[in-house]
Amino acid sequence: MLGWTWTEVGADASRRRWRIAIEPTADYLSYVERRYGPRPEIPAIDGATVTARTQRGWWDVTTSDGERYALTWSPQIGGDRWTVWGGENFTRLVRSTTDQAKALFVLRHPSHARG
Repeated sequence: MLGWTWTEVGADASRRRWRIAIEPTADYLSYVERRYGPRPEIPAIDGATVTARTQRGWWDVTTSDGERYALTWSPQIGGDRWTVWGGENFTRLVRSTTDQAKALFVLRHPSHARG
């Protein structure tokens, strides 16, 4: 059974302790693999230049109209988070989603990223 189980250690009630054994779930193991494995591939975006930063999970994107954006990725259990940031110093949230294709859409069509 995956999850956790408690085991009593010692019979003396005044010194009773419990030990917990945890078995990781498939979702957790998948998260760890994404978190510490290779970074995701970003497909080519027509008319845009995508440059990976040294910081894991961050790409600089310059679109065909000269606008600059930051694309960030954060692995999570239950759906990784893809975020596109724009504006001065990338402080304006453009899109946040668990779907990479939806995040890339605004970079393929920069008119949708302005607000």
